Formats: sequence, C-alpha cells, structure tokens
Amino acid sequence: MVTDSQSGQGENNKTNENGSLPISRRGAMSRLVSLFLFIGFWTGIAYIASFYFLPFIQIKPGFIASALALVGILVAASVIFMVRVTPTGGSEARTLDFQTLIIVVFGTASLLAAGGITALSLKPPLLAGAILGILIIYVITLFRIIRFTFRSDREIEKIRSQYQDLIKIERAKTEFMTVTSHQLNTPLAEVRWGLESLLSAEGIEKENRDMISMILKGVNRIVETVADINKALSQKDKTATDYASELKTVQLAELILEIVNVLGGVAREKNVTLSFEGPEQEIFLGGNKDKLTSAIKNVIDNAIRYTPGGRVIISLRKEGASAIIRVQDTGIGILPEDTPLMFKKFFRGKNALLLQPDGSGLGLFTAREIIENAGGKIDFISTPERGTIFFITLPLKKTA
Repeated sequence: MVTDSQSGQGENNKTNENGSLPISRRGAMSRLVSLFLFIGFWTGIAYIASFYFLPFIQIKPGFIASALALVGILVAASVIFMVRVTPTGGSEARTLDFQTLIIVVFGTASLLAAGGITALSLKPPLLAGAILGILIIYVITLFRIIRFTFRSDREIEKIRSQYQDLIKIERAKTEFMTVTSHQLNTPLAEVRWGLESLLSAEGIEKENRDMISMILKGVNRIVETVADINKALSQKDKTATDYASELKTVQLAELILEIVNVLGGVAREKNVTLSFEGPEQEIFLGGNKDKLTSAIKNVIDNAIRYTPGGRVIISLRKEGASAIIRVQDTGIGILPEDTPLMFKKFFRGKNALLLQPDGSGLGLFTAREIIENAGGKIDFISTPERGTIFFITLPLKKTA
C-alpha cells in the first residue's frame, strides 16, 4: 500500500504586505541612549576606581554608599542594555550573547569586590589592578556589542534598500510578461484559425497537409505556454482569503471525470491509457471550481505528457476530513536531484527536457499555488524510469 507522503513545503519566505523585508531581530535602544549609557559606564568606572588611589582617611561612609549605589545602577542598566542590544541569529550573535553573560557576571563580581575592599579599608595593589583590568574588559566588550549592533543596523538598511529595488524589478518584469502574453493571444488565435481552415479545406496534398498539421501543433504549444503564463500571473497575487471568497460546492468525482474527458485527446495522441477510479460515495468540496479544475488538470496533463505509450490512473477516495486524489503514471519518473525543485516556477527536470523541450515549467507551480490556497497540499513519490505518483489532499466541505 502506498501511503500519502506529507508535504514538506516550507517556503516561508513571504514578504510583508507593504513589501518590506521581513528581518526579525531584538530592538536596540536609540543611539543617543546607547551613547549616554556608554559614557555613563566610563564615568562610573573612573568614579569607583578613584577610591583605590585616595588616602583611606579621606574615604567617608557616604562615599562608599554612593559608590555601591552607582555599582547597582550600572550593573542593572548593563544587563537590560545588553539583553536588548545583542542581536539574534548567527554564530557571531550567539558568541556575543555568551560574552554578554560572562562579562556581566565578572563585572558585577569585580564591582562588588571593589566596594568590599574599600569598605574594609584594604588596599592590596595586585588585587586592585586585577579588578580594574576586569572592569576595562567589561567596558571594551560592551563597546564591541554596541558597535556590532550599529553595524548590523547599517547592513540591514542596506539589504532592505536592495530588497526594495528587487521588488521594483520584479513588478516591472511581471507587468512586461502580462502585457506581452495578452498581446500574443490575438495573433496566435488568428494563425491557429487560419491553419485549421487550411486543414479542413479540400484539394490539399498529403505532404502539405502534414506540414500544416505540424505547424499547427507548434502553434498550439505556444498557445498553451502563453495560457500557462497568464494563469501563473493571475494566480501570483491571489491569497487564501481571495480563494475563500469564491467558494462553491464542487462534486469532485464529476469534476475529475470532466477533466479526463477533456484530456482524452491528448492521451490518445501520446498513446496513453487514461482511466479514472471513482469513489464509492459522492465527495463534495467547498472551492472555486475553475481554479480546482485548472490545478487538477495541470497535474493529470503533466502525467500524460511524460508517459508516452504508458498508463495514467487517477483515483479518488475520502480519508477523514479530506479528499485524496491520486495520479499515478508509468512514465519517465523524476530524478532524485530534481525532486526538491519540482514545484519551482519555470523549473523543468532534466529527463523532462529531453522528452519535451518546449514546456513552460509553470503547470505544477500553478497547481500547488491553487491547492495550497484551497487549504490543501500536493506531494509526490517517484522512481526514475518507472513512474510517479502525485497526491493531492483537499479539505472536504463542512456540513452543518
């Protein structure tokens, strides 16, 4: 028994609705506040360190109390600041997180030790120098974190600007393809009509008729490619919300049977045996019939085109709250290295290019977009030279 494989589609590189680059990081304090804290650290360190060099007679209890209070404020501020400033993601960020923790711990210990030594009126020079050294390391590391944060901000702004430029290029390309594909429709329709008229005319020699038929097939392939481009462009801006607003009750077995009848001619041309195994009971979906028809048709048509002289079997069954459409062929199969790319726009497998060089690479891409917007998923298993099985899972219509 073949089980339905789980869809592993995780393309979640979606942009925000306003087209901004979706970069996630912890928010850093403003540069003014950062600069203020940095200056405050140096001032505080100098203030606390100064009592090592004062005669002990001049040290008053109030001086010690104010120094320890400043210690507490600086440590608390440093913890808050470092946690907020430290970036997330990446090995460098993780290193800075670890350094932040270590430096906060050592900085806190050294500051408290400094206060304790002063309070006990002790002044061992070696220990005093060690504590001051730790304090300097503490501040230097903080400076590195602040500098890294500012540098990251500049890089993010640069990437965001480049991303916006790419969005503009993508929109210009889409607009060009839309205009071009629409302008091709009329002349292609006229050429096809003329060729069909010639084929139906009497008195044309067989050699000329064969040549006209071959030209007509080429024109039909161009028409199909243009239609695929139009479908992909129209689907590009569609969302699940748009799809939900067009829901109607669809009898799935009837829809698949209609597709099988439409593609019967293509199957006969490829010498493919095409069959459909219907379910024992009717299965209803809530969906857009035209879009579902387009998606399922693309998958079945793909199976027929890459199974010359073989068999394509479509089956439908209900499983829990879902309908499972299974499209199995005995065709050329999909190479393992092509498997992760099969639903990419314009992608075509190596063996598919050898069998049919003029495909558009949009059929499976468009099918997946429609199916996922319908709340479903599509996946496949394949063995080169033995065939492929596509699984389309769609949610059933909820009954009251």
